[in-house]
Amino acid sequence: MKTCLSQASPLLDVERAAPAIGELHPWLLGEEFFGLERYPWPGHLPSLYRDPGILLRFLGGASNSWQESALFSAYYAWLARTRPELWTLCQAFMLCEPVEVERLETCLTPARCWMLRDAGVLAVEDGAYRSLARATPWQGRLMWHDAPPGFRESWVFLGADSLEFARQIARRSGRSGSRYGRVLDVCTGAGIHALMFAGMADRVVGVDINPRAIAFAKLNAELNAVANVTFCLSNLFDGVPPGRFNLVISNTPFVFLPDELRPRCVDGDGGAMGIELALKLIDGLSARLEPDGTAIIHANSPVVEGRDLLMEGLRARLGSGAWHVNLIPTHEFHDAAFYGLYRSHKIQRFVRYVIVLQAGQPFAVERPSLSPWRKVACALRIAMVRTQGRAQSDQRAN
Repeated sequence: MKTCLSQASPLLDVERAAPAIGELHPWLLGEEFFGLERYPWPGHLPSLYRDPGILLRFLGGASNSWQESALFSAYYAWLARTRPELWTLCQAFMLCEPVEVERLETCLTPARCWMLRDAGVLAVEDGAYRSLARATPWQGRLMWHDAPPGFRESWVFLGADSLEFARQIARRSGRSGSRYGRVLDVCTGAGIHALMFAGMADRVVGVDINPRAIAFAKLNAELNAVANVTFCLSNLFDGVPPGRFNLVISNTPFVFLPDELRPRCVDGDGGAMGIELALKLIDGLSARLEPDGTAIIHANSPVVEGRDLLMEGLRARLGSGAWHVNLIPTHEFHDAAFYGLYRSHKIQRFVRYVIVLQAGQPFAVERPSLSPWRKVACALRIAMVRTQGRAQSDQRAN
């Protein structure tokens, strides 16, 4: 998650903008905007370890959506040279950078730009258009959500964490070939995971506490022609329609934030130590899952003095029940932006997990290890980030 703290930019009025986005969406597909999924996203030096895999996927035509690259400028230079109009659209609606009025109007036509401006999708600043909506390409679809900056109250974000969870659950679902009756997506955000399961389930329900997230999710379902998904407001399970579900999925907000940021980061705030919300969700599973149902949850765990706090919480809550727990680590990291907060709580690092909970099984906890190369890459990145965090902390102190 990006840590831009600007509050100046207005948020998109999703309902007002929906007709204009609905007109733009098929036009972007016709211009092969979905092909931008091959291209990585801007990264920094600590992202360099990702670049060999990014290059292989790029050459093979596979997805690099929201994969941060230290060498991103080389990919964008290639796009600008070979597909200049697509590069303009990438700048405007994927990267959400300012684009000169004349250049975007040449690409989109003046009439379409004026329509988007009148609908509040495009703002004009210093002779350039800037989009308040972002289109993230994923599996031939475009998913609409808020443009940066983040950390604004009711901001709706779809980024690297959402897509990594999508990749993880796609791998699991592809291997199992499962078909589900009812699927529940808690903390649905822009709806990407609910829409993913629409082709594998009779009915999917997506819920979120943020009304703007529900508006984006409904828009994305309509634009991507998905009919068997419904979305509704709910604080975790409070507003979920009656009945049990065969599968519950959730990309829970899991960032541990300073108190002053929590009210304006509903999309990322995981509560105390970043695990409070995930544990509340797990507490409510038994009442909403079928007796042999499955839950797949994306969450962070802080490691404090060698203790994995999420694992401890799972054991305390589920140890007396019939649950098989598989904690699949996908990443280990630290965040320089909150170095002081994490140091004050003795957090050494965070582990990103895909948690697979199978009901109706003898209690057991499995926790495979990251691959050796991945472990080393994460350790090097954590060392770099901690050094950066210390330097920033020292600068603020001086």
